[in-house]
Amino acid sequence: MRKFKGADETLIGPANTKGKLIIMCGAAVGLVALLFYVQTTYVDRPEDVPVDVDVAEEVIELPSTPPGTFDEVSDADDSDRFAIEAAQMMVVRAALRRATANAIAAAGSETLDGATWQRVMDAPGPERGTYFTARGELLDLARRSTGVSSSDQEYAGTVRTSDGHVVHFRAADTDDTGLSVGDWVRVDGMFFKILIEEDPATGDRLEGPLLACPEMLASYPDYGKVTSIEPALWDMVRDDTLNHPVGPRDEFVWRLLAWMRDASPEQLPPLQEGELDDATLVAINANGADFRGKRFHTPVCRVQAYTVRTAGENPARMEKSTEVWLGNNMWTHQYVVRVLLPGEAPRLELGQLVTADLVYVQNYAYDTGNERRVAPMFVTPSIETYTPPRETALQLLLLTFTGVLALIVVVIAVLVRRDQKRSRALAEKLVQRRRTRRGGATASA
Repeated sequence: MRKFKGADETLIGPANTKGKLIIMCGAAVGLVALLFYVQTTYVDRPEDVPVDVDVAEEVIELPSTPPGTFDEVSDADDSDRFAIEAAQMMVVRAALRRATANAIAAAGSETLDGATWQRVMDAPGPERGTYFTARGELLDLARRSTGVSSSDQEYAGTVRTSDGHVVHFRAADTDDTGLSVGDWVRVDGMFFKILIEEDPATGDRLEGPLLACPEMLASYPDYGKVTSIEPALWDMVRDDTLNHPVGPRDEFVWRLLAWMRDASPEQLPPLQEGELDDATLVAINANGADFRGKRFHTPVCRVQAYTVRTAGENPARMEKSTEVWLGNNMWTHQYVVRVLLPGEAPRLELGQLVTADLVYVQNYAYDTGNERRVAPMFVTPSIETYTPPRETALQLLLLTFTGVLALIVVVIAVLVRRDQKRSRALAEKLVQRRRTRRGGATASA
């Protein structure tokens, strides 16, 4: 029997149309998934949610003397303050063999000056056996025997602190053997009593607390609060070269770090116009003197290295300092710069994006694994982390495409439904025609 055109289901039915629609929808879904993937990997991750973390604090246990050690120690009257109780001092010396100056300072010993010095002088009894730190200029220093029949010796000295107070000390040892009257020292030790001694230079009476110490350390006069750098100090700075790597002077670096710590923004140099670009760095490398003491704003840089160092004894009275190396892809001739910060700067990860306002100091020579290079050295009060702005264009494109895709899916669904209805109606019409034609043929027969 002859089939009419369009009667074949493969020609008028939805099978091919459905296949095409499925392929189209699958491709659209895949494209949406790709856009979502690009979106989630391109934009920055949300900031970490702060969580409670248990931080373990190191507790330093300093040696103590046996009970009753200071019962026979007396400084109530002037007559008691001219001599040291030898037996009790021997016990204290034995205890201090298990201590160091840095351990005493790290344990949080008070500095023996100002109100603290006066407190000890007014009521020495309750303070015996307490650890203190004192810094000052040496008024007297001698090497003496620890006892009449002892072959051991110790350093006996007197210092005048920056506020004019007198502190006596007995120190078992020192690594700075070249110290003499007029030098600055730091002593960390246990308060024993109030002692009176005579100034060997003037004959004046020197009255103050006596500290028994494990060691004596070289120190420096306190810079105090630093809010500016004198032009004469800048004039003394000399740049390193590949053949003459001298490095910065320590005392000047500490003054610079104290300046970065103490100065207000108004007391720092004005920012130069423009950012610290490659051309400026090349000019600095060629002639650093023209840029000494000037302040520059960096472009967005990446952290190349981050180091926190224990400062040791220094005139800025800092416990730590921080060194950071920064780099930028646009610095094609001078790849990195060295930056020093006061104290322990907030932790920076390698590769982290940052910006900063840097004061130029000098060109600094450093050695890599196989060669020597010169890089500009700067100081700064702080370094700011940089968070790139979120890309909104991609989000808008994604939302627009999603909306258009949803509209297309709805339209296609409506068209498919209408096509299915038309196909069914046409099929029913053809079936009805066949039945009518068959009925007419039967009647004729």
